[in-house]
Amino acid sequence: MMTAALYYIPSESFQPSKSLKPRCFKNLNVSKLPINWRANKTAWMNVKLFSEWLSDLNVSMKKQKSKIILFLDNAPCHPVDIELSNIKLQYFPPNTTPKLQPLDQGIIHAFKTHYRKHLVKHIIARCTTAQTPDDIKITHLDAIYWIDAAWEAVTHTTIRNTFRVAAFKDKQHDDITTATSNDTETSSTHSTKSMDDEP
Repeated sequence: MMTAALYYIPSESFQPSKSLKPRCFKNLNVSKLPINWRANKTAWMNVKLFSEWLSDLNVSMKKQKSKIILFLDNAPCHPVDIELSNIKLQYFPPNTTPKLQPLDQGIIHAFKTHYRKHLVKHIIARCTTAQTPDDIKITHLDAIYWIDAAWEAVTHTTIRNTFRVAAFKDKQHDDITTATSNDTETSSTHSTKSMDDEP
């Protein structure tokens, strides 16, 4: 997850499902998964689950003595009356999400690109031994680890660039070259690229 201040938060997000413990979770400690697995009848995010996630994130921010702004659209699962000590919720104006939401400026595209790489590798590996299309199966567990890996592969630079495309400003990093152990790209003040520079 990312915020307007470009504060990086690991991908320990909720993954709603209809089943609390699918077959592939047999003998598996669900709490050890890289995501928080939850179940409901629709397998969709709802206000209860999202509020729970916000509360957990708020606790984490409080421990770190950090305060953040979280920009949200008007999705039905986003609460409007929750009070948080270290998170300010700011909602996009109606009908502006496609232009102002950084996720729509390239982050989702980057995530899907990395996810598909894992999917294709899996299919190719199974094709060598599969007798029928049914033999190339994908489990919930496969998808979970691909989701985690795909999000970790989205670079900080890509995230910053999408905020700039959405007209957000990050003065602290505008003239700084950013590098991390997992991110060797450089950040440009005048960059207007979105996802075309993702591998």
